[in-house]
Amino acid sequence: MRKSGARYHRQAAFNYAEALFRLAKRRGMDLAALVEQAGVLRQAVSREGSKLRRFLDGPQIPTQAKLHLVRRALHGRVEELFVNLFSMLVERDRTVLSDDILEIFSDMVASDQGIHYGQVATAVELDEPQKGRLRTVLERFTRSRLRIAWMVAPEVLGGVVFQYKDILVDFSVHGRLEALRHRLQAVKVV
Repeated sequence: MRKSGARYHRQAAFNYAEALFRLAKRRGMDLAALVEQAGVLRQAVSREGSKLRRFLDGPQIPTQAKLHLVRRALHGRVEELFVNLFSMLVERDRTVLSDDILEIFSDMVASDQGIHYGQVATAVELDEPQKGRLRTVLERFTRSRLRIAWMVAPEVLGGVVFQYKDILVDFSVHGRLEALRHRLQAVKVV
């Protein structure tokens, strides 16, 4: 996302994504397949300096040439919904929004399917069985299906820090030591 007018870009991208999502739902389209296609399209357009990105952003290339390439490259490879989206973005000179639109669209589908995003930080890398057990506990805790981004953060020292929506749950050694420090500082010695 560009820094200038970032809020405007994000809102515009949200509006396009919401329209795309509503249209797909109304048409009864396979949302999982659309998310997969959106992921492939994101990879193609999100790489800074990629040929496609330079082509779409290139002011020296006429709009009709861009439209022709987009339609030829996407037709039959992705749903017509995406062909029409990219055609419209080219016509309106809004291709800079494409990565954000596809990301927001994928998030909307996940949310619609009851999948929410969370982030887990641990001091060391967890193996798959450990991740599976922790995911089960966290899904029970949140009463949601979770798509978790796993991070290693040595400053955690031990335990887990979990972020979900606007909730931060700190079960880390570092967090407990900080809480203990605050309690001890609050005690007045007479």
